Amino acid sequence: MQRVLMVDVDGVLITGRPEDGKSWATDLEADLGVPLGPLQDRFFAPHWDEIVTGVKPLRPTLDEALAEINSGLSVTTFLDYWFTRDARRDEGLISALQRARADGLRVLLATNQEPTRARYLWDTLACPRSPRRCSAPLIWAWRNRHRGSLPPPWPTPVPRQRHIF
Repeated sequence: MQRVLMVDVDGVLITGRPEDGKSWATDLEADLGVPLGPLQDRFFAPHWDEIVTGVKPLRPTLDEALAEINSGLSVTTFLDYWFTRDARRDEGLISALQRARADGLRVLLATNQEPTRARYLWDTLACPRSPRRCSAPLIWAWRNRHRGSLPPPWPTPVPRQRHIF
């Protein structure tokens, strides 16, 4: 029987701000003028479960929330800030996983993130230099996607495995 280890990407392999590991939203108000409380109340609390499961689209829902809190920001600017600030790769964990793979353990990385974030994790953080040369599969497990109306983040057919390191 083959031994397998599955590791979550967002929050485990990718852990907060690149410079210190703190939450991406630590300086949100100082940097962009967006107070976290109203953002939580108008975007994350009422909509995130439906966004991450594919029932609601990210961009229009976020655009509406940003307008409600009078941020003046575009969705693109906000997402760029969010994704680049939540982008610290745990190099120690990556090294440990590489050693485990060398010892014969099959290592799988998984995420249930919304498609835009999942694509960013893959394209930018997971294997930015050469996707074909990465060597640990990423399993994208978009929860309940059969109930949602949104397409997966990759062209059909959806790859069930992508290689990370």
